[in-house]
Amino acid sequence: MISERPIKKLKRSHSGVSTRDKKSYFGTSSESIYVYDYQTTDLITKFQDVPYGDKLFLNEDNSLLVVKGTAGKIGVYDTKSLKLKYVVKMKGSSQPQDENLCFSLCGKYLYNIVYVDTLLSHLVKIDLADGSYENIYSRLNEVYSQIHFVKQHNLYYLFGFERGSSNRYFVRILNSDFVECNEIELENSPSQVEYSPKEDLFYINYLGNYSVKVLSKDFSKTIKEISSQTITETIKGKHSKREVTSSVYGYIIGFSLSTDTLYLAITYVTAVVVFDDTGKEQRVFPMLCGSARFLNNSDEIMIKGDIYRIIK
Repeated sequence: MISERPIKKLKRSHSGVSTRDKKSYFGTSSESIYVYDYQTTDLITKFQDVPYGDKLFLNEDNSLLVVKGTAGKIGVYDTKSLKLKYVVKMKGSSQPQDENLCFSLCGKYLYNIVYVDTLLSHLVKIDLADGSYENIYSRLNEVYSQIHFVKQHNLYYLFGFERGSSNRYFVRILNSDFVECNEIELENSPSQVEYSPKEDLFYINYLGNYSVKVLSKDFSKTIKEISSQTITETIKGKHSKREVTSSVYGYIIGFSLSTDTLYLAITYVTAVVVFDDTGKEQRVFPMLCGSARFLNNSDEIMIKGDIYRIIK
């Protein structure tokens, strides 16, 4: 279950992350990154180096905070000194940078997806020591949406599709040296992917879908499908009609998984819905322009600045 009322509130922030040592919260309002004391939630400082910096990432030992903005800038901060190390500007693209990034196995590099003006993608390797980068991976007519490093498998998972008449969707599996090991075709283009180490399963929301599917580690089997209440409408055309199923809260904007509690929060257009580890709906937070994120994959969830606790 979820605490009835918020246990804390981070003013000005709509999403964020927290350090594992429970010393700091880092929140984002898109315009600014705010740093709060974990215990008191007092504001310590703020950064304004990365416009539209909605995506926040902490490395394995939580010593670095990486902020990715949709305008093409990536900021790297030291979480101990609370100082900016550098800002990297991705050159050669005027397109919005909505895709994710991941840390390398050794922790020395970032692998970042860059969406370019030809409406295709490539991967960039960023050296965390100084912010230098190089293009390292692309294939003809391919667009990438997600990249994840799964420590348990010692493998990278690159999700994307081949632009063209077929629009073939795939997950490409690469080893720690970025050598291709396997490729698996998918039913559609994933808009978001999360890995659950406790279950060794992948949680996927396909573009335009109303549910989150939980897939086996080889992507061959759907273990379960999690969704709010659905409605089915008949869409009539000039010469035909078809049935379309969707959530009562609209389409999915994103989701967040607590890898500790296995609770799942799905952000729809008009509500955030939280599900327990069995996929049962626990609570609905009606809102517009809301978002939800589990902090450090723990028992705390941040919903539009309010922090609630999962009580099991």
